[in-house]
Amino acid sequence: MVKKTGTTYSVFLWENQDAYYTKLGAYETLYGDNLAIMAGAAVEVADGIRLNLAYSYTWWMDDSLTFTTLAGDLNVKTSNSAHALAVGADCRF
Repeated sequence: MVKKTGTTYSVFLWENQDAYYTKLGAYETLYGDNLAIMAGAAVEVADGIRLNLAYSYTWWMDDSLTFTTLAGDLNVKTSNSAHALAVGADCRF
């Protein structure tokens, strides 16, 4: 059995992050700094067949965004996290 863990920290070096959010639908994905912690394992269940399982938890730093609309300034506070689970098979011939 193979086991692995890891972490990543993503930093977006925005010159004007608020400008990104002037596009309709931009709030569906946060493009702010985030931290992810991941763990995975793989086990060979038969000759040439390995099953993989991985989990990741990511959270974004809370943020406040402001952009201007025709109706005036809009202030948005964001707070988000995500869980991801992956299952796969590695078949070697």
